[in-house]
Amino acid sequence: MNMPKLQAVQIQTTSFCTTNCIMCPQALREHKDFKSINKGNMSDRLFIKILEDCKEMNVKYIAPYLMADPLMDPKIFERIEQIREICGNDSFIELSISPTKLDDEIIQKLLKAPLSLLRISFHGLTEDEIQRTMPGMEYKRSIKYLHQLIYLLKKQKPYKFEIAYLRGIFTYKRDLEIWKYWEEKGVDVNSWWLISRAGNAFPGHPQYYGKIIGCKEKRAEHWAHILSDGTVILCCNDYQEEVVLGNVKKCSLRDIWTGAARQQIFEYFQGKRDMPQNFLCKRCEWAEIRSLIPISNTQHIKSKETNTIAVITLTRKRPHLLLRAIKSVQNQIGNIHIKHIILVDDDDKHTIKMLQCLEKSRSLPQNVVWYCVPRNKYEKSGPSRSAKLRNYGVRVANTSWIAFLDDDNEWLPYHLDSLLKCAIRTGVRVVHSYRYILNSDGSPFLEKKHPWYTDINEGKRTYSDLCKRGIFVPGTCVMRDRVDPSARPEPFTSIDISEALFAREILLDEPFEEHYTEKDALELIGEDDKLFYALMKKGEPIVCTHQATLMYYLGGYSNNPKKRDELEFSWATTVDKGGR
Repeated sequence: MNMPKLQAVQIQTTSFCTTNCIMCPQALREHKDFKSINKGNMSDRLFIKILEDCKEMNVKYIAPYLMADPLMDPKIFERIEQIREICGNDSFIELSISPTKLDDEIIQKLLKAPLSLLRISFHGLTEDEIQRTMPGMEYKRSIKYLHQLIYLLKKQKPYKFEIAYLRGIFTYKRDLEIWKYWEEKGVDVNSWWLISRAGNAFPGHPQYYGKIIGCKEKRAEHWAHILSDGTVILCCNDYQEEVVLGNVKKCSLRDIWTGAARQQIFEYFQGKRDMPQNFLCKRCEWAEIRSLIPISNTQHIKSKETNTIAVITLTRKRPHLLLRAIKSVQNQIGNIHIKHIILVDDDDKHTIKMLQCLEKSRSLPQNVVWYCVPRNKYEKSGPSRSAKLRNYGVRVANTSWIAFLDDDNEWLPYHLDSLLKCAIRTGVRVVHSYRYILNSDGSPFLEKKHPWYTDINEGKRTYSDLCKRGIFVPGTCVMRDRVDPSARPEPFTSIDISEALFAREILLDEPFEEHYTEKDALELIGEDDKLFYALMKKGEPIVCTHQATLMYYLGGYSNNPKKRDELEFSWATTVDKGGR
């Protein structure tokens, strides 16, 4: 079998770390027997043997750290010198550290080390933020030495360096503030989305739909990951040594790279073998997915207007919020064409007047069209009315793709672009994102209870259950929504309509349900829930971007009991006395 060339090797010279980052299974080492982080330091003899194997295979990218803080290795600087000596001056050496162990002596050694790239993990700015994300770090001491190191790196310029920062912990606004802080100091920032480490840090997002054809980060394809005892594992997320490819103590790295165990992995990716149900990649957000739906069902991807999206916004008596939603749609970036359809619910004089004034002053964007959709005398706000409006918007849209943005929410600028790229890459007709859960003032919702429940004890119980499913991660405000296939044991569905992108044909074939019962009201089942239940039942593949790109503000009727008690609101469908 012709397999990809080995391009980079990551070596765990030590398995120790005390920072306990929120995204890392190191923080769970007292509660779980993770083999990969309980091995100690690598022997000198083994390290040299690995470098000689890398030289023989002409591997030039060497990263002497894995699942730990390399500064915990007392020989790390000697090892960096050995990499340069054995692998050559043209080798690229990447080191990733936390500021936890920095002091005057280590800073001087870092400045003299023949590195190519130094990454410094620092997930936040304030003491409170670092306590949430890196609780094992002594903040005041670490921040002092971090700034000292950065000052000297900028002054001496020995090699490239950057701050490594995780998105999906704080709000998007705070992420931008942190990014700007380092940018103003002339420091590059490299950021990644918070992931579950294939379910090892917290419950992951199972890949139920389609075929896994590889890794988005190319870890399985081009990287070798070697633990401190010589064990070669599939990737940097394999904390329990689920996929062992061999051991460099017993054979060469070349033999492992071309061996039967690795060939089997690529037979999984190529569809020559069935991937086991609980295989590591099936629990990983980095898995590259391709749809298994028939070609006849993918005409939306072949359309000449593949990048044309209709955004449907429902609004009623909230013109100030509607302006924010319009701005959010206009701020979308990427190679996409947007038609923004605003549906004004009933005779909403203030909103209509505002839209008319915008039109008159030519301030309304040209891609925005709006309709006033009157109610009959028996209709009230609620899922039934919202479903009716959404179905109306779908009928008038006439585009390849449809997204919904309710007037009280907003998107990150790359929301639609990331959804569309995911849909085209995977071949599916429905994709969705994660969402930030925010209070109405924009602050992060961090209470350890489910925001949709009025009973506090029930809310806490539900929140705890959702943490076990990986929907919530304590200390973050991101809701990691997902849709499980109906055939799964205890299938779970939780997606807000503003997270999703649909091929229009889906919504024409399966319109929103317009009838709701008192039972639906008690269980808080809305029109988006019923739609996804129906799609689950049909077996429609639904894929997630694993990026939080919706800012969901609490205060709407689904999570505000006061609004659900208003005379103009009814969860259950309302009809006249004649039953019409």
